[in-house]
Amino acid sequence: PSTMYHDYSINQKLFHWQSQSIISDHTPTGKRYVSNDDENYVPLLFVRKYKKEHGQTAPYYYLGPVKYKEHEGNKPINIIWELEHSMPPKLARESNKFTIT
Repeated sequence: PSTMYHDYSINQKLFHWQSQSIISDHTPTGKRYVSNDDENYVPLLFVRKYKKEHGQTAPYYYLGPVKYKEHEGNKPINIIWELEHSMPPKLARESNKFTIT
């Protein structure tokens, strides 16, 4: 069985991303995600359409660095990331099919 995350683009600059189900905003990992305090921490967003493609691990698309905008919930945390660079329009339209791993 595979974990399905609720990850999708909102538009070309905003992306909704869901953490693992054990992460809350009180855990060290959760704090790192939602805090802007550490200038050395720059999250990078990679997405892919499917886990497997033609029997092989599917390639990832690199969307670049993102900045934390807001979050809600815990275990998992639902985070809105702002992309530094707009994603290609076609990728934004297809993003409801993406899985993040």
